[in-house]
Amino acid sequence: MTQSNQTNRSDNDSLLKRIQLLEQRISRIEEYLGNLQFRKGVLSSSPDFPEKKASPSGIEQTENGIEFKVGEFGLAWLGSIVLLIGIIFLMNYSKDIGHPIVSSLIGYFSVLCVFALSHVLRKNFSHLSFMLQLSAHLLLYYVSLLLHFFTPQPVISQSWIVISLLLIISGIQIYLAVKKQSKLYGGMGILLCLLTAVFSESLQLQFSLLLFTSCITLFFLLRYSWWHIFLFFLFLVYFSHLSFLLGNPIMEHSIRQISSHGFNLLYLLCYFGVYSLIAPLRRKLSISDNLFLLLLIWNGICFTVMLVMNVIFFYQDNYIGIFGILALLSLIFSVILKSMESSQFEMSFYACFGFMALSVSVYGYSQLPNTFLWLALQSLLVVSIALWFKSRLITIVNTILFLGILISYLAYKNPTGMISFTFAIVSFGSARILNWKKERLSLRTDLMRNMYLGALLTMMLYGLYHAIPQEYTTLCWTATAGLFFLTSILLKNFKYRWLAICTLFITVVYLLFVDLAHLELGYRVIAFFFLASISLGVSLYYTKRIKKHKDSSENSPKDGNKAS
Repeated sequence: MTQSNQTNRSDNDSLLKRIQLLEQRISRIEEYLGNLQFRKGVLSSSPDFPEKKASPSGIEQTENGIEFKVGEFGLAWLGSIVLLIGIIFLMNYSKDIGHPIVSSLIGYFSVLCVFALSHVLRKNFSHLSFMLQLSAHLLLYYVSLLLHFFTPQPVISQSWIVISLLLIISGIQIYLAVKKQSKLYGGMGILLCLLTAVFSESLQLQFSLLLFTSCITLFFLLRYSWWHIFLFFLFLVYFSHLSFLLGNPIMEHSIRQISSHGFNLLYLLCYFGVYSLIAPLRRKLSISDNLFLLLLIWNGICFTVMLVMNVIFFYQDNYIGIFGILALLSLIFSVILKSMESSQFEMSFYACFGFMALSVSVYGYSQLPNTFLWLALQSLLVVSIALWFKSRLITIVNTILFLGILISYLAYKNPTGMISFTFAIVSFGSARILNWKKERLSLRTDLMRNMYLGALLTMMLYGLYHAIPQEYTTLCWTATAGLFFLTSILLKNFKYRWLAICTLFITVVYLLFVDLAHLELGYRVIAFFFLASISLGVSLYYTKRIKKHKDSSENSPKDGNKAS
């Protein structure tokens, strides 16, 4: 009995504890709902006031919500802006009547007053206090800027002192952005830093501040996922760099090319490298995949445009090494991404970027038409690396570039047999690689392989046409058809039989409409007999193969009945 009483008491105690916990949770929920209704402007009944009042309609709730938001937030913005503009007009008025020092004193005194007002309102009017504090920071920057810039009588003649002061103010904004986790403070701090770079006349300081800006935007993206700031200032950094190359026309200078490059290409490469760090740090970013790809592509486009502008301005005669180094760094970076097991797009993107830079370097190193030869060999190298990367993207981009190079070569006026046969060999090798490791490259169709086989057929006929005397063209093309047919037997691949058939039809058309018009009778006889022998031999092969297939299909049911 004693044990049963103890167990009953323990059960009762546990039940009472659960009931108490439920009551506490219900009270917290009621408190939360009461606060929520109060925020929405709905009058709710309370235990102290049992009388119920009619709740307002949905339209009245919406109107009250909009009214409160406009009154609290909109008017705070409006009042802060108007106050800021009024102080600026007062400063300008004092400066216009010949008192620049008094104008600065008025400005700094106004800053102190706005800061004090913000401090007083910080508890009961948090948003208004925030807006006043932000306005005070902007006013402080403006007052400090007028100490030297945009004034006929500068209060401080040394510009570096004012620049240092402006950098301190911008740094305070960035510090407050980190402390308060405020996107608005962060954006304003970075913007003020960029404006300070514009106002400074030192090219190295300008580029250094742009590099610092790129690092800060990356920090904000990694820590707070402020991708809006990252995307906007990524463009603004590259645009400011271009503005500095054009002589900083924002400072009312005429648009002109700067006299010295100022090692700006090194800074440009640093911007690109800093923004590219989002690729290895992808797992730390709380953004969608589509947005991540947009940031990567946007960085690549902006960097490419600025690199082309640099080459046009300063490096028209020695851009080969620049693109070679860029290709090497991009390929190394793609290998690092592969070792980190990053996504296929990231490492493929930088690999393609590196190969395109390598193509530009090859073009500058070799002269036409030798450029076509090296670019064709590079295409075979790219297919091999795509196989190692297991990258479908690299394969597709390389195929498009290879076809573009091939069309450019066909349009070239002075083709050579060696380059034509190189294209044919590269096409054959690429097709064999794609067929050999089709599963590894995740290729679901044979479209790209068929493109390479079509290029093989075209370049074999094109190369033979330009490499041998015209009277032997039909014979060589017929031999090529036989070679394709033999290749299909050795590789057990029907696609090369189709190449042989296409070659025979093209040869017949060429023989009837071209060779008959100018060949001697002896060459005609040889060409016809040789073409006829190859055609009949191929026909006998197909006839024998079809007959063998029919016999096997007829014997298979009989064998099945015997086995049963």
